[in-house]
Amino acid sequence: MEQYTHRLARWLNGRQHTVTVAAADDLRREASAPAVSVVQSHAPEAAVIGLTLRHDTLRATYDAPEVEAWWHAWLQEHRPDVIHVQSGYLTGGPLLAAAASLSIPTFVTLHDYWFICARFTLQHP
Repeated sequence: MEQYTHRLARWLNGRQHTVTVAAADDLRREASAPAVSVVQSHAPEAAVIGLTLRHDTLRATYDAPEVEAWWHAWLQEHRPDVIHVQSGYLTGGPLLAAAASLSIPTFVTLHDYWFICARFTLQHP
């Protein structure tokens, strides 16, 4: 997925599109951890947002109101033309919900089975 995202960002950048890539970099399980911490950087192809997220339950990996609120504020400020989600794990659900509330067009490329299987693979342990 990372290689696909990198090639896509490079291709879009080469056609004069502004690209931002966001990814969950780290997880915190402590209840005292902030819901979202952000590190921003810039690669030649795109602005990069690294997110550290507090996820202490399975539900929080797809339904995280504080993460959704963070995305909502970020989307209101930056108003992207379109959102392309590469993975549902950790940030996908909250991002899609925030984008829908702001009527920002979205599409999803599924690289795994996260939306229907919390193990990603449809395999039992």
